[in-house]
Amino acid sequence: TGVKGETLAGLDLSSTTHTNAGTYATDGWTFTDATGNYNNASGTVSDHIAKANATISVNAYSVTYDGNTHTATGSATGVKGETLAGLDLSGTTHTNAGTYASDPWTFHDPNGNYADGSGAVSDSIGKANAAIGVSGYSVTYDGNSHTATGSATGVKNETLAGLDLSGTTHANAGTYATDAWTFTDAAGNYNNASGTVSDAIARAKAAISVTPYSVTYDGNAHTATGSATGVKGESLSGLDLSNTTHTNPGAYNDSWTFTDATGNYNGASGIAKDAIGYGFLGLEAPYAPPPTTFNVQRTMPIVWQYTNANGAVVNSAAANPQVQIFSCGTIPDNSTQDITVDSAGNSGYQYNSTTNTWQFNWQVKASNLQAGCYDIYIVSGQTGQMSRGFPINITSH
Repeated sequence: TGVKGETLAGLDLSSTTHTNAGTYATDGWTFTDATGNYNNASGTVSDHIAKANATISVNAYSVTYDGNTHTATGSATGVKGETLAGLDLSGTTHTNAGTYASDPWTFHDPNGNYADGSGAVSDSIGKANAAIGVSGYSVTYDGNSHTATGSATGVKNETLAGLDLSGTTHANAGTYATDAWTFTDAAGNYNNASGTVSDAIARAKAAISVTPYSVTYDGNAHTATGSATGVKGESLSGLDLSNTTHTNPGAYNDSWTFTDATGNYNGASGIAKDAIGYGFLGLEAPYAPPPTTFNVQRTMPIVWQYTNANGAVVNSAAANPQVQIFSCGTIPDNSTQDITVDSAGNSGYQYNSTTNTWQFNWQVKASNLQAGCYDIYIVSGQTGQMSRGFPINITSH
C-alpha cells in the first residue's frame, strides 16, 4: 500500500504457492515498484499444508460358492470427493467356501497428502448345490447303444464332473422306466445327488429307395436300382428287385419286395414303373417339313424306323404303333387325336421285316381334311412313348 493508502502493483507472492501437504518455512516474496516511487522489498513467510484423512469405505461379501474369486469392495475418497488410489483389498480375496472373519485391508496414499489407514472385514463363501439335469431318450432302433444325456452345472454355469449315466445305456428295443443316475462332486463344493429316468428304444422301419429305369433299347437286360438303409445309414440286405429285370422294349409295372433278415426292420413292398423305349430317327421320305406342301387329293405314305440306343435300326415288329394327327399348335394328350386318321385301305400298318421299316398310307383325300398345318405323332403301344410332332402343310391344290 502506498503513502496515500493506494494499492500498489508489484508484490510477487508466486513463490508461496503450494498444493501438496508439507511445511514451507521460507517461502519468499518480493516487491518491485514499477513507478519508481517506492523502494523495492523482499522477505519470507512460513506456510504449512497438513495431511488429510481419507474417507475409507470397505464392504464385506457373503456369497454362495460359484468357483470365482471374490474380493471385498471399497473406496478411498479425498477432501474434494475425488477417488484416491492406494486402497489395497487383496487380503480379502478368496475362491473356496469358508468364513474369513478378519480379512485385512490397507490404505497408503502414494502422493503423501493423506494419512495411511488399515482395518479388517469379515467375508464368507457358502457351499452350493449343483444343478442336475438328466434327459431320458425315446428313439427308434438304429443298432447303436444309447445313453441318457445330462449335465451337472455349478452356480456359475460351469460343467461339473461326476455325473454317472452308465446305468441308462441300452442298445436293444425296450422300455426302461427306472434307469438310475448318480452325481458325486469330486471337488467337494457341491452335494452328491441321485435319481432315475425313463428311457425307451422302439423298433425301426427301413428306408427303401427304388429308382425305376427309363432307357432306350440296347439289347441288354435292365434292372431297377435301389437300396434299403437303416436308421443309422447302414446298408441292409433283403431288397429283391429281380421282378424288375427286362430286356425288350415295353412299359412295365414291376413289383419289388424287402425282407429284413435281422428282424430289426419291417418288411416292405412296392411298384417300380420301368420302361425300355425305342430310338426314333424321324419320318422318312416322302415326308418333308414346311414349306413343302402336300395335296389333299393324294395318299400320304408315313414311313419311319425305330433304333436302339446307338442309333442303329432295330427289329420293332412288336412296337404296335399308332399314327395320331393334330392341328398345329394343339397339345397332344396321347389318347384323343385332333384329326381322325381314316383307314389306310387294305394296307393298314405295314412292317417290313427286312428293312425294319414301318409305313402307314394316310388316306388324306378320304379324311375330309381342311387345308392347313398339322402335326404327325407316332405312338408305340408297346412302350407308350410318343414321338415329337412332325409338321406338315396340306393344300387343296
